Amino acid sequence: MVVKTTQERSHCDDLKEIFEQIQSYNMRLNPEKCAFGVQGGKFFGFMLISRGIEANPKKCEAILNMASPKTMKETTECDKAFVELKTILSSPPVLQRPVVGKPLYLYLSISNRSISSDLVIETGKTQQPVYFISRVMQPMEQRYLRIEQLALTLVFQPRSALKAQILADFITELTPDEHNKTWKLHVDRASSREGSGAGIILKEGDEVVAKQALQFHFSASNNQAEYEALIAGLKLALSHQVQSLTAHCDSLLVVQQIRGEFQVKDHLLEQYWLITKDLISKFSSFTILHVHREQNVRADILSKLAATRADTQTSALSQLTLTKPSIELLYIENINCLHDWRKPFLEYINTGTIPRDELNPQQFRRKASFYTKIAGELYRRGFSQPLLKCLSKDEAREVMDEVHEGVCGNHIGGRALATKIARTRYYWPTMKRKCIAKVKACDKCQKHEVISTKPAEVLHSMELVYGSEALIPVEIEVPTLRAELYNKQQNISARNAELDLAEEDREIAAIKQRAQKKLAERKRNKRVVPRTFMEGDLVLRRTE
Repeated sequence: MVVKTTQERSHCDDLKEIFEQIQSYNMRLNPEKCAFGVQGGKFFGFMLISRGIEANPKKCEAILNMASPKTMKETTECDKAFVELKTILSSPPVLQRPVVGKPLYLYLSISNRSISSDLVIETGKTQQPVYFISRVMQPMEQRYLRIEQLALTLVFQPRSALKAQILADFITELTPDEHNKTWKLHVDRASSREGSGAGIILKEGDEVVAKQALQFHFSASNNQAEYEALIAGLKLALSHQVQSLTAHCDSLLVVQQIRGEFQVKDHLLEQYWLITKDLISKFSSFTILHVHREQNVRADILSKLAATRADTQTSALSQLTLTKPSIELLYIENINCLHDWRKPFLEYINTGTIPRDELNPQQFRRKASFYTKIAGELYRRGFSQPLLKCLSKDEAREVMDEVHEGVCGNHIGGRALATKIARTRYYWPTMKRKCIAKVKACDKCQKHEVISTKPAEVLHSMELVYGSEALIPVEIEVPTLRAELYNKQQNISARNAELDLAEEDREIAAIKQRAQKKLAERKRNKRVVPRTFMEGDLVLRRTE
């Protein structure tokens, strides 16, 4: 094992990573055979140096000390050639490492009996080898065409060193392949009066590795508890470094949603589904199966044990408590800028800016003239009271609840409720409509309301031009109860309260008017027969 680092400052980090890998596989090193911080050394018969790989001088001594052949007569040129051959064989070129960005050159060579290839890199004007291979061709390969032999040279891969290959094969065959073992996970949930819980069993083959009983300290539905159990089981399997897992669950809905056969429509379950799919992606292979409760007895017993909150902690069984749901990990706190009807008027009072989406700027200016700003709050100039405080949506709901059915509430009608709120110096644009809808939705008002005996017909409302004190001619001759009990001051107060709500009546009347116009236009267009004319068409013109 060789650890080589190009930069000295990162050598300790590389060694630390190697030692962690050795420790994770329970391997041991012989300190007497270890060397650290060396510039070069011998490895598998080769010399490793900073420049690359060189031949071992001791291995070349036999070639250097080889004597000249004595069986044949040699000349001086033969001796010189023999010495040069020994020099070349004993000093092969140093193998260089490739450099990022520099091109590599591949040389192919074939002969009648052998093939060889050489991968070189060009440094300056010289070429230095990076890797080379050569071998003798088999008799069948010697009958190939030249182009086929070149292709064989290109795709040929040499066998690695025998010593290193034997060691690698030995480790591969004898090391147990724990990561490819199939693990089984059984999950189930249970509910009782004391709470809800889940049971988890993790098995390696038929051997039980871990058992857990989860107690939920929060309210959870059946499907939510099933997802919580499955998520906890997946986390337990990942903590044991499981790669291949088969999960068994008795909830058909959860199983089909994980498989993708059922659509996840519930927003809460969708968050659980996302967490579960994220955990499943960390396994190399995952399968989930649906089983009946009878086939999931042990996990069911654990879930019931957790639901009853019994303390039975043992070495084989661990009991855990979940204080909050797993989906809280997906919650992101943010502030939503909700639409507030008061904001456009405040901006207009402060800066004189009209909203960009306003279709009728002139009408907006008229409305804004009724509002004023005091101490940062928006107020509306009223008729019944000098100033009416403008309320937001939540504040308006709170005021309606209190005035209608609070301490002083007497469950009055919708119009009376709006008038009473206006006399209390509060205002918002849809006051009358909201109050009427509030009374209609009130359960007590619907139960105890006086049943109307009037015939079913459209009621036509009419407001007198000259106020509530206006009389018809017959009432002058024959006075009615209304004329006899007339109170001018009370009539003025009621009229002012009605004027405070007149803006809303105008808006409702404008909406109805536009609706009636659309309806009349639609009826008119039904009777119109469209005709198209082109230039040059003959038309019938009536002449007098």
